[in-house]
Amino acid sequence: MGILTPREKTCMSWVAVGKTSREIAAMLKISARTVDYHINNACSKFSVNNRHSAVTMALKYKQIPDISHLLPPLKPINKKRKKSEQSSENHHTLDPVRDKPGSPVK
Repeated sequence: MGILTPREKTCMSWVAVGKTSREIAAMLKISARTVDYHINNACSKFSVNNRHSAVTMALKYKQIPDISHLLPPLKPINKKRKKSEQSSENHHTLDPVRDKPGSPVK
C-alpha cells in the first residue's frame, strides 16, 4: 500500500462526502477525467476495485480525515405505508394438503 499524493487525498476526501467526479472537477478546476485518474490511482494503491472501497481504506489508514461528525445526520427512511399498500403484500401460501403444486393461486 502506497501513500496517497495530496491531490489523491483531496479527491478521496470529496468522494467520502458523496461528491461525483464532475462535482469534484468543478471545485478543483480540473477535468472529471483527471479526478477519475487520481481516484483510480488511489484504488490501485489500496488494491481495491471501486472508489467506495478506496475511501474505506483511506479512512482506515488515516490517509484522509474522518469528517463524518461534521456531516448532517441522515434522515430515517422508515415511512409509514398506507393501509392499501400493506394489504397488497399479503401472499398466498400453498397448503400441502389442500393445494397441489402447479394449481392456480386463489
